[in-house]
Amino acid sequence: MGARFPGSACAGAPAMSDVNLSLVAYYGEKPAQLAALISAAQAELEEQLRQAFCGYAMQQVHATLISLEAHREGGELINRNYRELRGERRAMDLAGRGD
Repeated sequence: MGARFPGSACAGAPAMSDVNLSLVAYYGEKPAQLAALISAAQAELEEQLRQAFCGYAMQQVHATLISLEAHREGGELINRNYRELRGERRAMDLAGRGD
């Protein structure tokens, strides 16, 4: 069991635990705006990469909207990919405020 932080929001919780969340939506038929976005992205990739890119038919495309992989340290979620791939400790900004 990990260290604990008395008086913190995570008192009684392990100091570090894994958090993995993936939200996948829309395989098959898609709303018009999402289909338009996917088509535009495929067209841009085809233009930039030429024969190196071969887009799927719209019905085959699925969209991963959110993928979060983190370690919980104290009251923060620390981005696992930044830590493992860049050697940086960076907290996730789930509220989207950037502060």
